[in-house]
Amino acid sequence: EAEKIRADLEKYTRRDILRREASELSRKAAQNENREKALSEAEAALRKKTEELRAEIAALKDCPTKLVEEKNRLEALKKLRADAERVMGAKMRELREKKAALGAAQKEYEAARTAYDGALEKRRLAEIELESCRAGILAKGLEDGRPCPVCGSVHHPAPARLAENNVTEEAVKELSELEKAAQKKKDEAYGEAGGAKAAFDMARKAILEAMEQCFENPLWEFGRGDGSANGMISAIGEGAAKIVRKISETENLIAALSDGAKRLEIAEHGFNLATGDEAKKLAEARETLLREKAETGEKIAENGASLKVLGELSHPSSEEAGKALEIAENGAKRIEEGIKSAEAAKANADKEAVALRSSAETLERAAGKLSEEEKAFGEELFAALSERGFSGIEELSRFVATEEDLNADEKAIADYNAQTAANERQTEAAKKEAEGVERVDTSEAERARLSQKELTDGLISRKNAVLLRRDANKRAGEYIAGQLGGLAQKRKEYSAAGKLYELVRGTTGNGRITLEQYVQAAGFDAIIGAANRRLMPMTGGQFELCRRGGQLGRQSSTFLDLEVLDNFTGRRRPVGNLSGGESFKASLSLALGLSDAVSSHLGGIQMEALFVDEGFGTLDRKSIESAMEILLGLSGSGKLVGVISHREELKENISCQIRVTKGREGSRVEVERG
Repeated sequence: EAEKIRADLEKYTRRDILRREASELSRKAAQNENREKALSEAEAALRKKTEELRAEIAALKDCPTKLVEEKNRLEALKKLRADAERVMGAKMRELREKKAALGAAQKEYEAARTAYDGALEKRRLAEIELESCRAGILAKGLEDGRPCPVCGSVHHPAPARLAENNVTEEAVKELSELEKAAQKKKDEAYGEAGGAKAAFDMARKAILEAMEQCFENPLWEFGRGDGSANGMISAIGEGAAKIVRKISETENLIAALSDGAKRLEIAEHGFNLATGDEAKKLAEARETLLREKAETGEKIAENGASLKVLGELSHPSSEEAGKALEIAENGAKRIEEGIKSAEAAKANADKEAVALRSSAETLERAAGKLSEEEKAFGEELFAALSERGFSGIEELSRFVATEEDLNADEKAIADYNAQTAANERQTEAAKKEAEGVERVDTSEAERARLSQKELTDGLISRKNAVLLRRDANKRAGEYIAGQLGGLAQKRKEYSAAGKLYELVRGTTGNGRITLEQYVQAAGFDAIIGAANRRLMPMTGGQFELCRRGGQLGRQSSTFLDLEVLDNFTGRRRPVGNLSGGESFKASLSLALGLSDAVSSHLGGIQMEALFVDEGFGTLDRKSIESAMEILLGLSGSGKLVGVISHREELKENISCQIRVTKGREGSRVEVERG
């Protein structure tokens, strides 16, 4: 072999040179193949990217509109939550305070009335006692020989005697003064109780109106409870908590829609790049590659012909023949070293596996013990509940009371016990005073007392009515006097409000519009904007609807008139000049724009069905295809779209159909679900 190599040394040298050239050409050819493969993959990736971006744009195109809708809904939900929290917070606190004030005022009135009744009874008893003591008072100053001031006799054989517990005129007057003071205090307490009752009624009415306002909100979906006041309050509290969750859900949806809107913007930018600069660069790269492949192919053919002339040699090269054995021995040595390293790694892994299995068994035993303890504690809990008559945790939770409820119950019990003790003390005192008193026939006196009581009560009622009217008039007078100071400020505010009202009505001068007209025009502009997003694709960008803004304030019937802008000519013209097909496209676009505007401004309310009756007969095939693309897009977004038409193109393209066939015996209906 050595002899042959020496004889072919020149051939080896020439072959090595040709092989190096062939290797370089093969490498270059392989590079070209790789470049072509990479270029094909890049072109396929660009096509896929373009389709994906187109699909993503179609999927995300409604995100900006829905984002506006959800933001409006979020603001409405936050306002509803604030209204509900105000009911459960400030309104409920005010109602409790007014109720507590009413209870205190009623107790004050009851105490004042009881004190007044006692003072009245003492004064009446004192007057009766005084009448019975008058004879003794007169007889006390009689002397023999001096005439009696009643009968004129100078002899007084059996003068009347004054009782030991006699009552004087001064004592009766003092009791009358005490009675008047008690009556005044009772009347004042009555007035305070009446005011507290009115304040409580106003607070109760205010909270009921606030709750009714929440219930009437279109976003309130949580019911009214059982219709009672407590049921309505519970419904408001539960609804407020649910609104918080809805706000959180809406905020999450807004975040997702915001992300979708950003992705839409990125996708549109990427789509423009993919169909523009990137596609152009790939076309230029393919042209360059085809030219280089042709040149490399020619050189490879020339090199192959030269190598074929040299024939086949025993070794690739003289250097390679001497290194073959050394290369094989080195390879065997590396393999043996790898086997030893792998065996050591396996032994270490076995040790770690044993340790992990031991740790797993320990953890399993601990988990089993904890499970048994949990089961035992659960059985103990349910046994304790069963012993106390509870069917479960839910039934027990109904008997849980707040600290405020317990304090209120304890206070009520203490008040009751105090009142009972006071009544018992008064009863014992009355029994002691009645000991030793003889019962007399008081029927006549009782009739007289009742007559006088009726007369007195009538006078007292009239007096109380006069006092109440006087106090009310006094308070009204004080209120009026207090309001006089701010009259000038109120007149100034009224003047400003009046001017603002005239401005809103549009009566401040020529060329003005009312607020209603302004709002209508603004809302109509939003509808037109939504309609143009449909009309321009259907007309190839030619037509765009516009409102005749220059007519505002001149004629109230023309500020909502429409014009159409022809983007091909740059001029505006009345919508009446549109052809039949163009008018149909404009009408369809306005209907869709109205649906979009209503959905975005009414808190999530959706127009979920659209019926198009005829109108397609005036369209050519291209216009029908663009209109159907819009309608199919609506159908894909969850709307029900019904098309009533006789056009064959529509029959072929709509899979779900209701066919009506006219006959002598009536019409026949066939449903094809596609």
